[in-house]
Amino acid sequence: MRTIVGRESPRTYWRRRAIVLGAGVVLLAAGLWACGGSGDDPAEPVAAEPSAQAPASAEPSNTFKRPFVGDAPPSASSDVSAAPSGSAAPPAGTVQGGPCADVDLRLEPKPATAVMPKGGYLTIEFRATNAAAVSCVRDVGSKAQEVQVKAGGERLWSSDDCAGSGESSKRTLQPGEVVTSRMTWDGKTSTPGCKKSPRVVPSGKYQVMARLGSAWSKPVEFTID
Repeated sequence: MRTIVGRESPRTYWRRRAIVLGAGVVLLAAGLWACGGSGDDPAEPVAAEPSAQAPASAEPSNTFKRPFVGDAPPSASSDVSAAPSGSAAPPAGTVQGGPCADVDLRLEPKPATAVMPKGGYLTIEFRATNAAAVSCVRDVGSKAQEVQVKAGGERLWSSDDCAGSGESSKRTLQPGEVVTSRMTWDGKTSTPGCKKSPRVVPSGKYQVMARLGSAWSKPVEFTID
C-alpha cells in the first residue's frame, strides 16, 4: 500500500533551509581556515588606531628668569641671584665730608719774587690744598689765614698784627681743591695790634710761612737785597 505525502508546512520548510545554510557557512569557514592557517607563523594582529591623538607636550620654558622686582623678596627657587645693592663701604679711617685734619692740608706761601729790594713791597700768595682722598670741611676765611716773615726763629712780621679780626668761611673742599689769597708785605716789622713803630727789615735771607688754623706750612726762603 503506498502512502501519499502531502505538502509540508511553511515552518518545516524554513527550518530545513536554515540547517542547510548553517552547514554551508561551517564548510566555508573550514575552507578559509585551511587556506589561511597553513603558514608557519601566525598572522600578527593589527593594532587598533588610537581613538584620539595624545596632546603634545608643552614646550619647555626658558631657563633664565628675570630678577625679582617688587616689595617682597624673591623665592628661594629663583634661578638668578640678586646682586648686592649699594656701593662698598669706604676704607676704615676715612670720613667723607668730615672736618679736614691738619695732615690733610698742604699749605704753601709763594713769594712773587725770590729777591726783593730793601724797603720795597713783596706780594705773597697763600695756597691751601685738600690733599686728602675724600672731601672735607675747613674754615678757610681770613680769620684762619696768616702769613709770617721770620729770620731764623724770630718773628718779624705777621699779616694778623695790624689787620682786623677777619671773617670765618667754612667750606667743603673736594680732593685736590685749592684755596688761594694774596697779601702784601711792606718790608717792615710789625707787632700784635701794631703797638710798636715798624722798622725797615735789613738786607739778608728770610723765611716766609703760612698758617691755616692750627696747620702750618714749611718755610720758604727769599732774600732782601
